[in-house]
Amino acid sequence: MAPLVVRNGVAKSHLVLGPAIVESLYHDPPNNCAIATAVARIGHELGHVVDHEWKSSRFGTFAFRPISEFAPRQIDQYLWGLSHHLWDEYCANRIVTNVVKEGLDEVNLFVSARDVYKARIYEARQRLQLERISLADFLEVVARNVRLVLLATGYLLGRADGERDTGEPTQEVLAALADERSRDLVAFRSCLAELWDRRETWSSYSDFLCINVPTLELLHGLEIFPLEKADGGVFVSLPLQL
Repeated sequence: MAPLVVRNGVAKSHLVLGPAIVESLYHDPPNNCAIATAVARIGHELGHVVDHEWKSSRFGTFAFRPISEFAPRQIDQYLWGLSHHLWDEYCANRIVTNVVKEGLDEVNLFVSARDVYKARIYEARQRLQLERISLADFLEVVARNVRLVLLATGYLLGRADGERDTGEPTQEVLAALADERSRDLVAFRSCLAELWDRRETWSSYSDFLCINVPTLELLHGLEIFPLEKADGGVFVSLPLQL
């Protein structure tokens, strides 16, 4: 991972490597497949470092301040909490795809998340209606599964657009995106691509809140309706499912 630390007004990226990656690079005898995976993962994390630099050059340390400072509306904060890592993974993977051509298995990660997240949320909704779990527990299931599927979506869309940049599209990537079950997730692609194209002219960190629009549409497709209250708070409307 590549956590960002702001200390004394200075932002620095810290590259943290797990023991499996280090072992893969120094294994004797060498394992070419493991080395390729390790190099790809390191490249991906370095992509996050580049993203940190872009944001820092445009917004200074403001880009790393609490969300309430650039998104005062609580409903924007709620949606951003579900989706903010989508850009991070998209950007890092689009960068690394221009350099590393193998080693990450984005397709399987995406397909496995895509094929289960709706079922898990539906099952939790049934348990909520039967009063077997609380509303708070249900919303936690929603948040966890939406974040996971958007994380995987960021990986794959970054890979897809990176391959488009190099003119070397991979058929399995194209097939995963063309699948009808991917439609709600592919809807994020235009917003992410626009942010990428405008990366040298970002005018405000709130530009990234465009990701909230398809996030809200994704929730509506799950019949989950976050709404803004008169006092600025957020409540979630859940129509009864029979």
